[in-house]
Amino acid sequence: MKTHASFFVILSVLLLPASWVVGSGSYAPKPKPAAPQPVIAQAFVQEAKPVVIDTERYYLGQKLYTGKLRLSAKGVSEYRVKQQTKMLNQVKADLPEEIAKEFKVEKLAGKLNNKQFWSLRYYLHQRYVVPPRS
Repeated sequence: MKTHASFFVILSVLLLPASWVVGSGSYAPKPKPAAPQPVIAQAFVQEAKPVVIDTERYYLGQKLYTGKLRLSAKGVSEYRVKQQTKMLNQVKADLPEEIAKEFKVEKLAGKLNNKQFWSLRYYLHQRYVVPPRS
């Protein structure tokens, strides 16, 4: 029995330093700080506004722009051609450069009625986000 008691004493003395290391629990490293977020000035943050699109005008203008709607050349007056050429050139000037190159004023001038002209203008302003003139 004496050997068993001395064995437990020797064993506890040898394992005592190991229990100090393990006894403190698991080690969790400190979390790394998060990457800094960019600061956005409040002047540049805009609230989202609902976009309302007049679908009838938009799709009529789209058909006119893409050439899917046939236009009649009957009853085209010289005055109407001049008037619409001037107005279509103003619309063309507002468009982005690469789109303005493709926009053929001569193909449409004089052939549009009022509803078609304003629908075409509406489509181009909605599609290519033309800033209002001041």
